[in-house]
Amino acid sequence: MLVSYWNYYPGGMIMPGRSFNESEYRYGAANGQEKVDEISGSGNHYTAEYWEYDSRTLRRWNIDPVVKEHESPYATFANNPIWFSDPNGADTSGYDNAINESGSSRASRDLINGSSTYLNLLNEFAKDGGKYKSINLSFQARDLTNDEADGKTQITYNGKDLQDIDVESLPANFKMTDLEISLSIDKGILLKGDESTANKTVTLVHELTLHANSFAKMIKGNENVQGLKKDYMSLLNNDSDHETLKQGKATLYNASSVEIMSYHKKRGTRAHRTSISNETLNELATRQNGEVKGTLRMFELLDIFFESDKKGSNHIKKE
Repeated sequence: MLVSYWNYYPGGMIMPGRSFNESEYRYGAANGQEKVDEISGSGNHYTAEYWEYDSRTLRRWNIDPVVKEHESPYATFANNPIWFSDPNGADTSGYDNAINESGSSRASRDLINGSSTYLNLLNEFAKDGGKYKSINLSFQARDLTNDEADGKTQITYNGKDLQDIDVESLPANFKMTDLEISLSIDKGILLKGDESTANKTVTLVHELTLHANSFAKMIKGNENVQGLKKDYMSLLNNDSDHETLKQGKATLYNASSVEIMSYHKKRGTRAHRTSISNETLNELATRQNGEVKGTLRMFELLDIFFESDKKGSNHIKKE
């Protein structure tokens, strides 16, 4: 017996004449959040822990508790309900906030528009039916100066790296779904302009397609945390991800790097000479067997940073 069905637009607005509900089921299409039909009609208003919003306009009734200088405090789903989810109305899994705080907005935008590999992998974590949907992936902007890193990805439990956890002391009700892949992007900005964008682009590709993807496979492949920690420690001790990268076998990384360089090449994206360090200009000159002439091109900058990353060396050393 059919009790209910829904056809709806992104964000949760129900398509007129294309739904049926014979039960008292209170939850709607948007993130499984509760409908409040008496305010604006069926499926036009939703409520959760940190918000109420109108599914027709995709605007909140209250101020967003997470301050974002680049976005209206009344916006929902980072203005992109097709890609982002926000189960409790607090933030879109931390992604947009971390991107903004780390100065990675342009790099992220270019990757979303220019690399289907990057976007598809994000969706594997975010979308219903994604192969990593059961795994929590969070994003943070942190000062990683002490780590001498542009990005850092870990498997964590309650904010603590799995390698530092005594698994025998975990609570009796611990579940594998309590673990999280925590991806951090450095917010200590040493570079400027187009060179910073190139650096952030490579960092996002590196952390997501190399490390987060590797850790997600590992979590899916283990039935218990004891086996997971053993595999995790082995991978870290042997630096397996970076060895895979150096050997040219990091499939998603390679695909994403090719896609984003091709994207900028086709668009003819120019880079401003004044935002490029002498170190990079000298490297470009070496590659071109002479002076850097004419317009600098973004795909050439990306090529330098990706090449440096594959060799396992930082193009710009931390101060």
